[in-house]
Amino acid sequence: MEFPVILVRLDSITTIEEASKKVFENSNLDARPERGEWPSGETLRKRWQPGSREETIGVNTIKYNEEINFKYIYLTAYVERAKTTVKSPNDQWLDRSDRINKAESDVLFFEHDNNVYIAVYMNMTKSQYKLKFILKDLLREDIWGTTTLLPPVFHITDSTYYWLLSKFLTGDKILSENPNMEIKSFTGYSGGHKDNEHSMSGEGERIHALLGTLAFIFGDDTLKSLRLSIKFNENENFLFELAHQGNVRLIEYEGEISFEEIHKEKILLTLILYKQIIPGIIKSFEKAEKDKDWNSQIKLQFIDYVGEQIIVKVSEEMKKTKEMQSEMANENLQSQLN
Repeated sequence: MEFPVILVRLDSITTIEEASKKVFENSNLDARPERGEWPSGETLRKRWQPGSREETIGVNTIKYNEEINFKYIYLTAYVERAKTTVKSPNDQWLDRSDRINKAESDVLFFEHDNNVYIAVYMNMTKSQYKLKFILKDLLREDIWGTTTLLPPVFHITDSTYYWLLSKFLTGDKILSENPNMEIKSFTGYSGGHKDNEHSMSGEGERIHALLGTLAFIFGDDTLKSLRLSIKFNENENFLFELAHQGNVRLIEYEGEISFEEIHKEKILLTLILYKQIIPGIIKSFEKAEKDKDWNSQIKLQFIDYVGEQIIVKVSEEMKKTKEMQSEMANENLQSQLN
């Protein structure tokens, strides 16, 4: 299962029950366009709808294990906006489908540390205007109060990325014991000048993939995201892209979570990412700083270590290349003598 998530915080809402009441009272906000012509008696749909037949608009509960249950609201946000051109050249109304732009997305409301957040299942890069429709038309400030797109509490600093990379590359892959988290691999990065999806999963990497990744780290450039594979609670593996503003893209999950209703699997995986894994990474990084296991000086030492690894890997590759050239020369000589 693969899906992207953009996070929004409801700044004035502190409980999932309060959010449910707001949704119930304002599930239908249909209205005529604010400006321009529009057929008499016709409105544009702006609605919170149940996210599936199995869900209600109210608060639901999903079980993770014997000790942990999560509360949530799972909905579909649906918004229609009028296009600029709504009439034909002969002044006739266009068909309704030709007069509207639509924005539609599944959304997940959940609580975390006395705040309520909405996980919007959209791609941050590709869905800017659709996200804007939902924020403006359904999360109206006169109803919900202010909202914060990509709230800072889930932001990942550049130093955190380098700490994660150092944990993997220097051999200490344990991130946290509560919750139990370990870096299995990182499979790529996105930075200020280039993107890289090469695998970094242990021995046997192709040399250009390894050198490309190491060279980027050595350059001490700004990282925008990191694709991590995290072993979580012994028997679960999450492969996901963690962007610096807290938006994520789950790429692959391996574990025991399985539901007949596929949306419930998406709900639970999202809740684990935002209530367990990402807060666990941030908490562990803050502890490393507090315990002086990570600081700017240690970061520089790590970058120096990466530089040394580049030299070693380049030397190894040059040695292999010379050996191959020598073998080829010998083979050519033998063929000429024969």
